Amino acid sequence: SLRIREPIDASKVEDKLLNDLHTLIPLRDQLVDWLILETSVTDQNKLKQIVLDLLERVLALKFRPDEISSYQDWWFDALGIFVYEFFLYTIAILINSNMPKLIHELLTTHYMLPNSQKSDFDSFNVFYMYSRLLENRNKRLDSRRISPLADLIRERATLKEVSFRDIMQAEALIFLVTAISGIYHWYPHTSVFSGRGSTRFPLFIRAAQHQYFHRLQIITGIESADEIRNKFKAYCDQAKMSHFEFDTGVSFWSNLNMDALDTI
Repeated sequence: SLRIREPIDASKVEDKLLNDLHTLIPLRDQLVDWLILETSVTDQNKLKQIVLDLLERVLALKFRPDEISSYQDWWFDALGIFVYEFFLYTIAILINSNMPKLIHELLTTHYMLPNSQKSDFDSFNVFYMYSRLLENRNKRLDSRRISPLADLIRERATLKEVSFRDIMQAEALIFLVTAISGIYHWYPHTSVFSGRGSTRFPLFIRAAQHQYFHRLQIITGIESADEIRNKFKAYCDQAKMSHFEFDTGVSFWSNLNMDALDTI
């Protein structure tokens, strides 16, 4: 079983994490293939409940089983990373399939949690992941990687149907929705590979044109490009994202094509 149910030798924890993640790749690929097929044959309105049910079933993997009462959070890091990764793939597939309404639904709905959790529901933020194990490994090996989780997602991006660039774009969109909402937190791990303002994404480049900006209007629920710009800037200033941008060379404003939105 990939779920740890009893204490494990600390010296074996990192190896188990990486081995479990490797074991999960075929499952991820099967889910991705199925979702791509569904988006090609199923109406966007009918697809909502299908995708929501799938995400809730995948989400349950990151939490402790009901029969376990004594545990460490890091026991479930591999499954937590898998859940986070699959959520990015889901949004990436829906962007590529031009399903802004469904993306909006997934980023505004609430997801039912397993009985082991104190709350019954949570927002999309529950799919977010931070791995203490990966960070500790980064320090132990003195790797000095900005985001070992982003490294891992990039290494695992082996599907030709969903590129790593698609995944980065999906997380950039999630970050934008997070920023303008003012109530969620989502550190965009994969953005560390979009430094120096050189990486822009088709969704945001096309959104310079009014007919394509309509997609962002649907996803964000905001009509005005100026309102999106103002809310995004306010969030970045408040969250001091400039420090992150200085350390990594990332320019979120440039990557999201903020100045050009709805100008053509």
